[in-house]
Amino acid sequence: MDEIAAKLGSQWKTLADHLEMSEKEIRVIESDSEDVELQAKMLLVAWQDREGPQATMESLVTALNSAGFNNITEGLNEFTVAFVAW
Repeated sequence: MDEIAAKLGSQWKTLADHLEMSEKEIRVIESDSEDVELQAKMLLVAWQDREGPQATMESLVTALNSAGFNNITEGLNEFTVAFVAW
């Protein structure tokens, strides 16, 4: 998750839209930290908390691809094999 957050950086809000995060959830993340990498990680954690067992690597990859982050998903194939619940 840290690797994904690092690659998202300041573009994490683009992914937030594709994860169907509300404006309120986004504002909370922004107010909790000014560090964009930490904000990206907080987004992923909030999404996982909200989705529970539905927060799969497959659904994250789908959201990343639909948000245009194919460069991030290309390196996840090996990671997917070792994916364990965060």
